[in-house]
Amino acid sequence: MKNRFSIKSDSIIAVLSTDLPHAHTVANETVLANFITDSFGHYFNSDFAFMHSGGIRAALSKGSVSFNDILAVLPFGNSVVHVSMRGKISQI
Repeated sequence: MKNRFSIKSDSIIAVLSTDLPHAHTVANETVLANFITDSFGHYFNSDFAFMHSGGIRAALSKGSVSFNDILAVLPFGNSVVHVSMRGKISQI
């Protein structure tokens, strides 16, 4: 896969203290999916984030994580969409 980003593909961008396994499921939460959505939420300073777990295609192993590793986990080049909503919380 051609790198469309300015970062070098083999650059270390994180160090994990534990494995983040990839579970081939769309029915249950996984630590890896939670890590990804928490990252989205943190980046956009949002109250919550979600994604379809079918887009996750690999695990992350304990230790150094490179940009290539992230591209293996999320290989499709999908976009993250930030939506602002207003509303009122009411009791049912």
